[in-house]
Amino acid sequence: RNQVRHMIKVHFLDDNRILYPVGHNICILSIDSNTQLLIPGIEGTEGITAITVSKERKFFAVAEKSERAICTVYALDNKNNKAQKRKTLTSTDVQSKEFVSIAFSQ
Repeated sequence: RNQVRHMIKVHFLDDNRILYPVGHNICILSIDSNTQLLIPGIEGTEGITAITVSKERKFFAVAEKSERAICTVYALDNKNNKAQKRKTLTSTDVQSKEFVSIAFSQ
């Protein structure tokens, strides 16, 4: 039985908040207030394969496995500890079902 396992990182958004995957969700944990913000994955996808955070910590991206690989970019609202979906990216040229690594350019 071949199973592909992906190593998904935990990201520090600042001294107080951590972003990490939990099942088919992304969690932003606020350490000081001990609260969590859960961002659900896209319905119909098979799971999260990669996450990344921009250098300025203003955006993060989530890659998910699907019929066509999907990458969703979110903007972080640091004052209210919220995230807003900005753009969902897919490619009709690439036949891959998943992205295994994603990064923001400089």
